[in-house]
Amino acid sequence: MTPHKIPHRLSVRANAFNWMLRLTAKPAIYFFDDHPVALKTFDTIYSQACTLLQLNHTPKAIRTYTEKLTHCEGEWVMAKGVSADKVIYYLHGGAYFLSSPKLHRSITWRLSSFNRRCVFALDYRTAPEHDITDCLEDAIDGYQHLLKSGFKPENIIIAGDSAGGHLSLLTMQYLRDHGLPLPAAALLISPWTDLSCESDSLHHNNLRDPYFWGKAIRKMGGFFADAGETENPLLSPVKASFAGLPPMMILVGSIEVLRDDARRAARKALAEGVSVCYEEWQDMPHIFPFFSAYIPEARRAFKHMSSFISAVDANQVAWYVREHQNLHDDHPSYQGVAIPT
Repeated sequence: MTPHKIPHRLSVRANAFNWMLRLTAKPAIYFFDDHPVALKTFDTIYSQACTLLQLNHTPKAIRTYTEKLTHCEGEWVMAKGVSADKVIYYLHGGAYFLSSPKLHRSITWRLSSFNRRCVFALDYRTAPEHDITDCLEDAIDGYQHLLKSGFKPENIIIAGDSAGGHLSLLTMQYLRDHGLPLPAAALLISPWTDLSCESDSLHHNNLRDPYFWGKAIRKMGGFFADAGETENPLLSPVKASFAGLPPMMILVGSIEVLRDDARRAARKALAEGVSVCYEEWQDMPHIFPFFSAYIPEARRAFKHMSSFISAVDANQVAWYVREHQNLHDDHPSYQGVAIPT
């Protein structure tokens, strides 16, 4: 449960991987289009690339199986020796257009292994056939399914990356607003918290980000958010109230175009009394734990998340956040983000 130090220097392998993304994924993403035919093509290429890079590979000791819900399915991911009464409820990223729990196994099996918890990853409905209200309906259904299955709220951690981080925030805000029990904590990895795309890093990190273009993010966000809907909390949970939400851990790369989405969420949560363990990793790409097979820092991040979850289990989040801040007071990656005292 000891807080971990974020590495100051980029590893050789991480630097090489960033350049690989710059030369392959980033040029392809430049031509992103939300036309249904283009989306299907992009999704196929993305799936094949993940398979080629073995990003969805799981060790033989990891068990997986699917379970049918009302409108979608969920995938159970379980390492050896997992607790029978503790679960991580995982919502995958993919801009609400792409991906699946299967393609995010590089994250889910490690979360299960590092934390000795089963992971339930939701295969929620996606755009363009479905909108965010459908995604949120699925997310609430999946959470209530866990409650009906016997998991207590204090033994549930909600987690998500990118659009899954957005959906995690929406889910917690919905549960709070409807008087439903909240999970014990949240893990948000490179969360996309503002679909109206008002974060400055979409411009400032446009060339620095090895993976995404700000233009592509705006194109994705524009599919859901009209110009007149910038204040809609369903589209931008960072603009809604965080009061009463459980403790959060937020991880993001310092050169991501979505970096400021994470910073804004951290600041908003802190201002409204939520305990936040915020980590900004130097020069890491978007959802860098996804690339754990190639980036040493990504594998290291799972130790950080595990320590945070251990603090949640021990009811010592306040102590952990305070010690985490003291450890990183002089770390340049924070760049002015308020850390709790």
